[in-house]
Amino acid sequence: PNTISKYKITIFGKRDNTDEVKYSAAVELILDVQQKIKNPISYPKTWAKFFDLNLNIISPKNTHLINVHNGMTHAEILIQTPDDVELLGRLVYVDNAEKIKGGHEVFYDRHKKLWRCRFAPNTDGTFDAQISAKKKSDSGSYTSVVSFKIDAKNILTPPLSYPETWPKFFDLNLNIISPKNTHLINIHNGMTHAKILIQTPDEVALLGRLVHTNDREKIKGADEVFYDRHKKLWRCKFAPNVNGIFDAQISAKKKSDNGSYACVASFKIDAKNIPTPALSYPKTWQIFHDLDLKIEAPKNRAAVTWPNNTSYSEIRMSAPDNVILSC
Repeated sequence: PNTISKYKITIFGKRDNTDEVKYSAAVELILDVQQKIKNPISYPKTWAKFFDLNLNIISPKNTHLINVHNGMTHAEILIQTPDDVELLGRLVYVDNAEKIKGGHEVFYDRHKKLWRCRFAPNTDGTFDAQISAKKKSDSGSYTSVVSFKIDAKNILTPPLSYPETWPKFFDLNLNIISPKNTHLINIHNGMTHAKILIQTPDEVALLGRLVHTNDREKIKGADEVFYDRHKKLWRCKFAPNVNGIFDAQISAKKKSDNGSYACVASFKIDAKNIPTPALSYPKTWQIFHDLDLKIEAPKNRAAVTWPNNTSYSEIRMSAPDNVILSC
């Protein structure tokens, strides 16, 4: 209770070992509050799995409501879990139950040994910050464990949003240099490509691919990902071939790891008025960039056109004086 008044408390119950879904009222009590409560508390919505998994909310304490007001960009919820538990999150607009794209970032902070659950409203209003959990050894789906209300007022434009990330992103200690604070990259009105800059430890390598969101088709020649040894970061370029919505997916692994690359981050690309023909990239390896090679012709194309009435096709390249090429 948060004010002086009389409150009716009803406790519901059902048998756990039956298919019965509905809870029934089991007992009712009257709570008579006769003194003003100095520091009223409230509880976030929790499910039985929260306690079964032995979760612990570190922050915020004693409240179900988080205010994101007057220039604030996001709310952060800190949760301690056992080592064998992992979390997921999503942000939902209360009025229409719409999931907010790019509205959450949930990851394990191995330095603080807790989960950081960040939620960024995209407009003013009331939101549900929903957190789900499961044991890492459990092959089943995640289950809702706790939900906070977020009251958002005077949200900045454009609002903060997060690219989709996987645990490996944080395990490998990756850092997005550009673009900052967004999950969406616009390629409009004659622009040809998007560029994502990522810092990694020396032992990590990246790959990329561009996927059309509607049909999940991988776009051939639409990505160029390489390490820029001068700037000491990875340049990840993505070139849509038509108008539409795309996923710019980035995978990573340690160079010493014999296993396959794993997805670490994904941005949305909104492409409008893409030039024709569209920019595309030939397949290159890291040594191409390490040797400072450049393709002079054909420019900006992954494919070489065989000219009519000729016996050969030509690719012209430039290289430093101390580099020899062979084919």
